[in-house]
Amino acid sequence: SKPSSFPHCELKKWVQLHQHTQSQHTTTIGSRKCPVGQEYITHIYPQQFKSQQRTKTSTSKHTQSNNNVKILHIATPTNCIPTSTISSLQSFTEHYYSNNSNPNNPQIIIAIYIHSQETIDAFLYQRVWNVFPEVKEGLLCGMAKIRFVVGKVLDDLVKSVVVVGGGAKEDASSTNEKEKQEQQQQQLRKDNIANDIATLTKRDIWRYLILWEFGGTVIDLEVLQSLMDTPNNNAAETPATSPLINVSRQWFASEWFGKTNDTADSNSSSSITFSDGDAIITIVENDGGKRVPLTGIITASPNHPLLYFCVKWALRSMIDDNYLVWGESPDFRAFNAMGRNTDHATLQEGLKYMLGKEWDAKSKFIGNTNSCNVDKTKSIRFLNGNGIFPKSLASPMQDMISIVKRHIDNKSELPEDDSAIIKSFQGIEANIEKKHKEDKKFVSKPDPIIFSCMEYRLQVYTQPKSSFLLG
Repeated sequence: SKPSSFPHCELKKWVQLHQHTQSQHTTTIGSRKCPVGQEYITHIYPQQFKSQQRTKTSTSKHTQSNNNVKILHIATPTNCIPTSTISSLQSFTEHYYSNNSNPNNPQIIIAIYIHSQETIDAFLYQRVWNVFPEVKEGLLCGMAKIRFVVGKVLDDLVKSVVVVGGGAKEDASSTNEKEKQEQQQQQLRKDNIANDIATLTKRDIWRYLILWEFGGTVIDLEVLQSLMDTPNNNAAETPATSPLINVSRQWFASEWFGKTNDTADSNSSSSITFSDGDAIITIVENDGGKRVPLTGIITASPNHPLLYFCVKWALRSMIDDNYLVWGESPDFRAFNAMGRNTDHATLQEGLKYMLGKEWDAKSKFIGNTNSCNVDKTKSIRFLNGNGIFPKSLASPMQDMISIVKRHIDNKSELPEDDSAIIKSFQGIEANIEKKHKEDKKFVSKPDPIIFSCMEYRLQVYTQPKSSFLLG
């Protein structure tokens, strides 16, 4: 699909869509009630810009093309955002709109769109994907695969709760009933954990698709909050927005990044000049000393090759059957060393396709701009996020660990060390493989399957929908 000619009209439609649609579970339309200290919001524009739109008194200085309107997509569970965060974001947009001391710089307008899980679902399932027709099928099967494997992890990870009888007056049947109820509650918690982790898959795919359609910068709310929590070292700027402003100068440069490097010959065909033709990936070193590209913050122009490669690889990994052995298709397991295959692995595979080489986050990539292997007019630049973003953002499976802990009230049911949880996710498919190899009925099958996406899809289409949790 070609980039939209009216991206802001379309984006406002998507982020406000659930306000006007009726849920099958309620008779109310678009609840906008938020907890104390939070406000319901779908988008943020500079106040001065909104005033000029209403009065239609914009001068030529402020009448800008789409290239000077920079889009920031914020992924968040709901549209209820802390009031302090909204105030900081408003100041952030007004900083760019008001500060135009250099007459040679065009006026930059920042439009912020808040994408709740409802918005993300609507965008994924209601939009027609001509370039990516396998989106819905990939999500259906990929989320089921995640739920299946997470269930196996939790069976081994979460300790069984033993119900002790209350004494002589309490008979065995009463104790058995309590134990049965506790087991049911524990299974419900496991199911909720599996569903929440599988739901993260939607956000993983959505990041690339929203940029493919509209471009801009996509950032998770927790990543944005980490920027706002960074100590302010510039007293001349607003304390709450200074770190965000400093980082965003890389995102919203009026000419983006110019040439491939500072010494490029302007007459050389290898020099790349572009306006809004780049992609930006931030690299952070985690606690283990490994450099990791952050998936929680990505900048790209619409229809950028990196986005195409990432979506195609992710959907392929979700749809293909999950084999037990590391054979011809080792990439299509549900998890890898960093977490979900649709998360960090997808971005790294996309970078490999785009750069035409076995990519890694070596220091030589940091700060440099590299041309796309299949389209020399497109490129990607790597930024150093050390000291700006916390290392935890680059640590394995942090979003999944937080979900597990949130659902388990009794922390004694979990391992004391997070590394044990990580190892459980990393090793689960290998453990299943080992158990199957010991099973005589699998001896004759060189590539037994953990989870068959084809069989699951067939069951979904031929059996009652109530038998399956489709996400």
